[in-house]
Amino acid sequence: MGRLRIEPIPVLNLYFNKTLPDIPEEYVTLLKSRYDLSFVEMPESRLTHGVTALSVAASDVYALREPVGRGARISKQEQIREDHLVGHDIVTELGRYVPFDPGKAWGDEESDIDWDKTSLQPNTEHQLFINEVGSEAYRPETHYGQRAPNLFFAGDFCDTTINITTVEAAVVSGLQAAQGVCAREGAEQIRIIEPAKYPRSVASALKLLLGPYAYGAKGWSMAYDAAARLEGAVSPDYRDVAQFVGRASLAALMSDVRLWWRRTGALAESAFEIGRALQATIANSERRAAGQGTLLDAVRAFFRRVAELPADESRRLQAALDKIAEQVWPAQPGRPHRRRWNAKR
Repeated sequence: MGRLRIEPIPVLNLYFNKTLPDIPEEYVTLLKSRYDLSFVEMPESRLTHGVTALSVAASDVYALREPVGRGARISKQEQIREDHLVGHDIVTELGRYVPFDPGKAWGDEESDIDWDKTSLQPNTEHQLFINEVGSEAYRPETHYGQRAPNLFFAGDFCDTTINITTVEAAVVSGLQAAQGVCAREGAEQIRIIEPAKYPRSVASALKLLLGPYAYGAKGWSMAYDAAARLEGAVSPDYRDVAQFVGRASLAALMSDVRLWWRRTGALAESAFEIGRALQATIANSERRAAGQGTLLDAVRAFFRRVAELPADESRRLQAALDKIAEQVWPAQPGRPHRRRWNAKR
């Protein structure tokens, strides 16, 4: 248990004195925000009073200016002052993403915020389990049967069928602990309705097939950021070169991802034909020779299609590079023809 970690997630109940436009109904995560902010609208305030109210959570508690919730060591007035400082930091950071006036400090009457209704909940008494990578091996089961008949656990940190930190996970852990009690006492078991899910084998196969796309997306993001930094750092005389290199690198990366996707698609389509031919070969012994021929044709078609993909993708990449070059260096009268290249695999 000592290897498991919990943290408070401060929540700011933020009320405005007007309606903010274009606030979505769904949960919103603010990318690259200083405190890992996310928010959701509380629609009852808008529907009842005609003003916007948001519930804003700060997932990175350590980025805040002070440890939230030191009420056991400081006076109540000091705690309120600290909450106001932290709350206004959250408001100011939110103002970088949502158009409103956060004011200069907590209670600023010139701001767009109704400070009388706005409050910060440090949540130090209701901390959440942090489901970190590698923590699964140390999460306790809800009960251990005859190994420890009087030991039961319940909470979002338990190892349950709901393997994420949610209220549902905590509820299921309590139900499973109750099942353990019923089993020990010989009472009628509690039935737990589990959500539908794919078999682990399907998830493993999808992870294997889609893994390259995750790396491709990460590479795309890194290349895009690097190209932007390169374009801003180089001399204006070479900025067109930097732009071409950046865009060409992205095109090559996307070509690799597209090639993998097309190979995966070919495998999926051919697997059906190969499987059907194999089934026909096994099921009908009298037509085994014909079935073997059909199976051989399906396998040959698959490998032929896969062998043709790199050359086809190479032509597509060359066309993309030509288009990028035309956009970066438009044709001009009297300008010598640019060098051609051949994209190879």
